[in-house]
Amino acid sequence: MTVARPQSPPVAADSSTISPVTDIARQVHEYRRERLRRTRRRRLQDAASQNADRETRQLVELARIWAPYGGAPSDVVFQSFGISLNQFAARLWDAIYRLGCDSHLMSELEAVYPRQRLSRTGV
Repeated sequence: MTVARPQSPPVAADSSTISPVTDIARQVHEYRRERLRRTRRRRLQDAASQNADRETRQLVELARIWAPYGGAPSDVVFQSFGISLNQFAARLWDAIYRLGCDSHLMSELEAVYPRQRLSRTGV
């Protein structure tokens, strides 16, 4: 005597009839994909941060090297960073504050690269 097994209903394309196993597999797949996206985004941000830190240190180093000679020439600044002397000075002071340079270096650089104040028009 053979026992007839009941047949499972056919799986339709309708999402309301997706089996729990299929639903869990889909959720795991979506989770892994989202986790991979977050990991890639974090790695890109870390790389950008390291690159910014390197440029920050290079700004201070160039300013320190040229300080005894009256400051870096505009062509050297442009070749190194692609910016004008005014932009260089502004970024330099941002970098000095970000890096937390000592007061001796700050006073040495301030004699050559004065801190710029914004005019009343904001230009």
